[in-house]
Amino acid sequence: MVEKRFPATVAIDDDVTTFLHDKKINAELYAYLQSKSYPDDNKRTIVKKSDLDKQDEICKIIGIHSRSTLRSHLLYLIKVGYVVDEKDAKQYYLPDLEQIYLLIPLDTLHFIQDTVKEAVYKVYIYLG
Repeated sequence: MVEKRFPATVAIDDDVTTFLHDKKINAELYAYLQSKSYPDDNKRTIVKKSDLDKQDEICKIIGIHSRSTLRSHLLYLIKVGYVVDEKDAKQYYLPDLEQIYLLIPLDTLHFIQDTVKEAVYKVYIYLG
């Protein structure tokens, strides 16, 4: 069974910003990237840009209404470090930034994407 890892550290202090604590992080976009990811030769989690759907399709999948909103959410994930844009390699790298991670089966990710329209990934991770 293929499982994808999601940052699951719960912030105890209001000064600490984590994946679950940061309201600007689009967990649906991160889940989409995780669903397209795989380990490279160095055991890093990467996503080839060529493996991604067209921007309009990604917007439909994750419930975003415009490509500019999609880009701004992706740029925010890059800014806070949960996604690294390796432009020369034409891929994204999803680094380990937190101490606690929750493994979610890929089938569960697809089920949530296909059936639930609200932003539930962070709630699922928190309850996990």
